[in-house]
Amino acid sequence: MIRIDSTKLNNWNEIKKDQCEYLKLAVEKELSNLYIKNNSYIRSRKIRKSKKYHTYYKLNNSEREEIENIFGGVFTVKNQKSKFVVSDDKKIEKLVVGKLEEVISIFEKNIINKNVINRIFNYEKFCNNNGWNRHRLISKLGIKVCPYCNRQYITNYEDLKGNKEKTTADLDHFYSKSLYPYLALSLYNLIPSCQICNSRFKLDKDFRKYPHIYPYEEGFGDNAKFKTRGNTVEYLLGNTLDFDIYLDVFESKYKNKIENSIKTFHLNELYKVHTDYVQEIIKKIIIYNDSKLNEILLDFPELFSSKNEMLRTIFGNYIVNEELGKRPLSKLTKDICEELGLNLKNV
Repeated sequence: MIRIDSTKLNNWNEIKKDQCEYLKLAVEKELSNLYIKNNSYIRSRKIRKSKKYHTYYKLNNSEREEIENIFGGVFTVKNQKSKFVVSDDKKIEKLVVGKLEEVISIFEKNIINKNVINRIFNYEKFCNNNGWNRHRLISKLGIKVCPYCNRQYITNYEDLKGNKEKTTADLDHFYSKSLYPYLALSLYNLIPSCQICNSRFKLDKDFRKYPHIYPYEEGFGDNAKFKTRGNTVEYLLGNTLDFDIYLDVFESKYKNKIENSIKTFHLNELYKVHTDYVQEIIKKIIIYNDSKLNEILLDFPELFSSKNEMLRTIFGNYIVNEELGKRPLSKLTKDICEELGLNLKNV
């Protein structure tokens, strides 16, 4: 529900460079040392304790030309062995940071052996790579909270025993790698997320067929807001937990995507448990009305650099749109504050 603005990620250019270099090496490694026989390029291995060979895949001339075009490289042959060298890095970059629909259009038209695609865009190898891998990618992204639910931290830590970076996040493939294997290493298809959203709720659901909010371009924003409802006004006085929390979806071009996202990630059901958190917000708003807030700013000019910092301290969370991805339940906090009349203009 929270948008990821890649233009504001500190390490985005480094991440692009590292991911492009990883894919380039994977392409060259997989497509080199192929055995050439009868105009076919053959990837095979010798079966243990046998002189027989197991064939992974064969490439005919048409497939070879298609590969050279897509990956921006050239096959050379020497002593019946091939070598593939990428000469156009822009082709690799397009596969890594191109728009998802553009990458899909490239591979939907081609005739390349599926085993080649699966071996080049091998996500498991990427995860287990000793150099650039899943953990380092997530760590460099620096996204602290799951953008799908805004309820779970997804931080990184250093494994002192192995002296390696580790993360508490999953990398969700927005378009499932089982359905779109050529997107398995595309940066704009990799969404850092909590394990619940990725491994319990989303699974292999086809988000292309059933559109959902896409974090690299969209968030719920003001098109869907958390609200409260109860049978009595007692909850508005902070005296009871007998009320509901729900997402109110407004008419917009994103409505269908938002509703699909709410359903897939069970957001209405999950947020029902946070009534105690909302009760605290209600009580704080009763205490800290606009005049009280202005009084605090005047009385403690050395304590708070801005109204935003003061509100974050009082409500224990971020309440500015650009900062909602920094802490769990931030959108809930902002929306409830607005619902209860807190003036967030000029914050």
